[in-house]
Amino acid sequence: MKLIFTLFLALFAHSTFSQLDILSQKHIGGTNYDDMRIFYTPDSSGYYLAGSSRSNISGDKSDNSRGDFDLWLVKTDLDFNIQWDKTIGGNSGDYFSSMIVSDTALYCLLSTYSTPSFEMTSPNYGDSFDHGDFWLLKLDLSGNILAQKTYGGSNDDQASSILIWNNHLLLLGTSGSPVSGTKTLPSKGGDDYWLLEVDPSDLSVLTEKVIGSTSGDLFVDAMVTDNQELFLMGTSGSGISGDKTDIGYGGINDIWIVKLDAGLNIVSDKCFGGTLQEEALGIITDGTNLYFVASSTSGVNGNKTVPNYGSVDAYPRTDTWLVKLDADLNIGWQKSYGGTDDDLPYGFSLLGNNTLSIGINSGSSQSTGSKTAAFYGSSDAWLVFTDTSGQELTQFTLGGSLWDAGHVKYQRGDTLVFAGSTNSPVSGNQTTGTYGGFDEWLVKLKITDLSTPNHGVQALELRVYPNPANDLVTFEFPAVQYRDQYISVFSSDGKKVDEMVVQVGTGSGIWHPACGSGIYYYSTGGLQGKIVLQK
Repeated sequence: MKLIFTLFLALFAHSTFSQLDILSQKHIGGTNYDDMRIFYTPDSSGYYLAGSSRSNISGDKSDNSRGDFDLWLVKTDLDFNIQWDKTIGGNSGDYFSSMIVSDTALYCLLSTYSTPSFEMTSPNYGDSFDHGDFWLLKLDLSGNILAQKTYGGSNDDQASSILIWNNHLLLLGTSGSPVSGTKTLPSKGGDDYWLLEVDPSDLSVLTEKVIGSTSGDLFVDAMVTDNQELFLMGTSGSGISGDKTDIGYGGINDIWIVKLDAGLNIVSDKCFGGTLQEEALGIITDGTNLYFVASSTSGVNGNKTVPNYGSVDAYPRTDTWLVKLDADLNIGWQKSYGGTDDDLPYGFSLLGNNTLSIGINSGSSQSTGSKTAAFYGSSDAWLVFTDTSGQELTQFTLGGSLWDAGHVKYQRGDTLVFAGSTNSPVSGNQTTGTYGGFDEWLVKLKITDLSTPNHGVQALELRVYPNPANDLVTFEFPAVQYRDQYISVFSSDGKKVDEMVVQVGTGSGIWHPACGSGIYYYSTGGLQGKIVLQK
């Protein structure tokens, strides 16, 4: 039996996909605007949807808006059946940025323009209604508020991202404030990258850092490698000044990436772009190398070596630009995805077998530029999958007759989980419609055509305890993981009985086995081992 099991794992670990089919789809929302992101629960038994909502009680929303936009948090099972929802907000706009899911708490980061009201009890430090702050919420796993805090100065401060850093929280965004409010460091000039290292227990600030030039710099995303190097990605239109040592390429904006060491000291920085305009979307890592996605209207110039496909009435349109970098910010390869119209990046993930998943909000027709996938309406979710060498694996479109966008966030075995936004009626391959306005659109895609190219799987170390076990088993990696690590459990005859995930930004996960006593085998990232259950 063990030989059969080993061969099965080899196929599972090295398979990829070249054809996708829709398994199921669902929309979640109210009658106004609802835009959310998807996160696994700590035990991988369901999902949290967290985002911004302007809807009152309607559709799936059980509570009214507090002011303008609020945080809307929804808990579902693995089939997207809603178990509960919560609305949290103040008397003005509260815009969701990102969330960390730990074993005991949810840490939600927002940009807020509210003053203390409703669930918001922290001050607003902006000196006018259009000056926002960072708002950090610590919630229990049922969405109840445990603690909250705002961070900001007298001008506008916009939150973008939250990471795990040295067992603390790292809040990242853009600040235009001078020393004021909770901000203790001066601006470098205009808007800057603003970093706050925060104690997760009481949300107090441990370290603050400002990085910028004398002109405006807009922070967008960040990623940590296995070597505890932090890479910040944003957009800059300035020359050499302040912390910026790269003059750029003369366009409206370049991508500006800054590398920091474990002490948050700047190691290096570099610009990426051409002579027109680039806007940052996201950056991820496979542990060693970096991959970023941006929008671009530039052709082959600057350090961009791939063409721009979009052009309407002789005016360049936007393409999606994918670039691979090493840890020294040297370009490994780059790709451009677009048709004759605008194709803007929406989301970006690293799936199993080192597959890059790019979601593009596409207005281009089929068979134009590099687009081979279908086109259904004014703007679709165009999904592009590549390996980490830049080889395209497949393309797929999800969309109806109006506006649709999203990307594949997770992979569970041979099923992909897409999360996005839609305002299309039933049309194209959108079969759910909406409640009105924009809803969250959730789709499961089946990998139906398997092939076995030689994709490498990163070597991992893993502790599994207790073993033998009874009602729980801990899977523990030696370091915080840079991507979701999927752990499959099989019976002794090779049948898959369960799957769990150790989430990105954490180092361990707990499996609660529902199966009976016996010998089981686990597999993750090329590792396999035995678990004995004694119930």
